Amino acid sequence: MSGLFEAWIAWRQSPECPKDKLQQSSEHEYLTRFKTHIQPVLGKTKIRKVDRAMLQHFIWVSIPAKKKQVKDESGKWVDSEAPAVSVYLQKQIYSVLSSMFTFAVEERELLKVNPLERVARPKTGGVSGERKKELVDHHYLPRRVTKALHGTPELGYWILLFIGLRTSERLGITLSSFRNLENLDKPATLTINQQLVRDRKTGKWFLKPHTKTGAGERVLILPEFFREHLILWKKQRSQWRKDGIKNGTWAPEEGLEQLFFVMPEGTSMRQNTDRQRWAVLLEKLKLPHHRLHDMRHMTASELGRLNISAGIAKLILGHSSELMSLYYTHLSTSSTGEPLELIAEGLRKDLPDTIH
Repeated sequence: MSGLFEAWIAWRQSPECPKDKLQQSSEHEYLTRFKTHIQPVLGKTKIRKVDRAMLQHFIWVSIPAKKKQVKDESGKWVDSEAPAVSVYLQKQIYSVLSSMFTFAVEERELLKVNPLERVARPKTGGVSGERKKELVDHHYLPRRVTKALHGTPELGYWILLFIGLRTSERLGITLSSFRNLENLDKPATLTINQQLVRDRKTGKWFLKPHTKTGAGERVLILPEFFREHLILWKKQRSQWRKDGIKNGTWAPEEGLEQLFFVMPEGTSMRQNTDRQRWAVLLEKLKLPHHRLHDMRHMTASELGRLNISAGIAKLILGHSSELMSLYYTHLSTSSTGEPLELIAEGLRKDLPDTIH
């Protein structure tokens, strides 16, 4: 099975594969799922020895039985009561195996039939009812963060979360992504057409020249409230750069010199660091913890509450289809201005009109 996995990955990367070229991020995900979950159980098993009963037990007994490990009081790793594998991941493990066996049958003729075909595929129901309720109940969270950070550069760092940007898109914004940010006579716009990602082989971070889905480039007209705080962040960034050049500590990575959201020394803001900062902020403000991605769901829900059409929501959120926007809701460029202004009005309730 280990050899089959390697052959399948090599085929997915080769010109003979009729599918789209395998993205590096997808290759890394497949490799992680195989090495972590499949290889320890099935890796040394001969392909022809794998049957339905073996796979049924693996998918529906072995995988769900795995427990998440935690450190006990002595610092030793022990099994907890929490499952280590979510239903979503269980489904992805199934998909990797299914693709491997399809390759074995159709491309290499190593098997006559796919032994996984008669094993039920795990199903995910999307966001659970309990999770949806949490998102609805905590809809005030962006407003509380805005109120606590109002008038500070830190709000400029977080504020684009509240119009539904993905983390990789937000961290991939450069100085040139904005137009007229500081020209107050013209509307400020933000172009989203790239994302900050890590090269799995070299470990280096770089700007990938497209977003996650096939939705393509999108341009958003920014509310004045957002513009004010983004300018505050830009001024702080400029001061960091000035001081860093003076004392020799300004050291952005090659190719990432123009990133808008950076660390004080000019290096890129890594996604793990971003998540940690968010968790610390919520704890400091005594707010319930939510993932950064939950802010995207909340934005979609707010657009739905404001009766913004699925087409406009798709344009703002960068979904590949209106159906995805409707799923997230739970409830032309110029079209983005009014909905985002409505979101901004909701965020700044009970706040002063100007930043002092």
